[in-house]
Amino acid sequence: MATRNPTTIDERGACNKVAPTQRPKASCSNPDHLRMNGPGNLKGHLQSPARSLVEIHQAFRILVSANDLRRILPRPVWFSASPWHFAKNSSWSLNMQYDRTDARILEIVQKNNRLTSEVIGEMAGLSATACQRRLKRLRSEGIIEADVSIVSAKAVGRPIQMLVLVTLERERSDIIDRFKKAIKASAEVVNGFYVTGDADFVLYLTARTMEDYEQFTRRFFYENSDIKGFKTLVVMDRVKAGFAIPIEIPDEE
Repeated sequence: MATRNPTTIDERGACNKVAPTQRPKASCSNPDHLRMNGPGNLKGHLQSPARSLVEIHQAFRILVSANDLRRILPRPVWFSASPWHFAKNSSWSLNMQYDRTDARILEIVQKNNRLTSEVIGEMAGLSATACQRRLKRLRSEGIIEADVSIVSAKAVGRPIQMLVLVTLERERSDIIDRFKKAIKASAEVVNGFYVTGDADFVLYLTARTMEDYEQFTRRFFYENSDIKGFKTLVVMDRVKAGFAIPIEIPDEE
C-alpha cells in the first residue's frame, strides 16, 4: 500500500514536502485543490477553488495537523478540537485564555486605558489589587498587546492618507521576509498586512503632500527589485479608526 509523503511545517507556517517518493492521494474529488503556486506556498493553496467546506477540510488535513496549527497560531487563537470543527453558531470553537471578568476588563480598557485600577476594578466588580494582577497577566500573555495613544495625522501635519496594495515579484519566503523588515523599518508605513488575494501586502501610509508621497514611492517601491507593482488608493474620508475589537464572552463553567 502506498504511503503518503510526510509533510513538515517551518516556523513561518510554510509547508515543505519531504522525500518526493509518491504524491499523496487527495481525499477530495478534485486533486487540483492540493496544487500550490510553488513549494511552501500555503497562501496559494488556500486560494485554490474548492466546491465545499468539506473539500477544504479534507485537502487541508493532508498538509497540517491540529498540533501543527497549535505551533503556528498565536495564543489565544488555538483550536480546541479538530482545526475544521465548527461550533453550533458556525464560528470557530476557541480555547479561551481569559474568563468573563477578564473580558469585562478588556472591554473597559479598549474604550479608555487611562482609567485607574480602582475605577476599572469597580466597573468589573474587583478590588484595585485584583484588577492590577489581572491587567499584568493580560499584558504578559500578550492578550493586551500595547497601551498607546491614537494621534491625529492631520493635526501633526500629515493629512494625506493612502492604502497601498503591493504585489511582489515572486512569492518566496526570503523575499516576503525582506519586505516585512522594510515595512517595520519605515516610519511612513503606519500599518502593514500580509494578505490573500491579488495583492501580497496592504499598507496604510501618511504623507505631508503628494510630492512627499511620490518621493517615498521612488525610495520604497521603485528602488526595490522584489516589488512587481503597487496600487495607491487615496483616502478621501476616514470614516472610522481605532483598535477596539469585539470581545467574545466565555461561557460560565
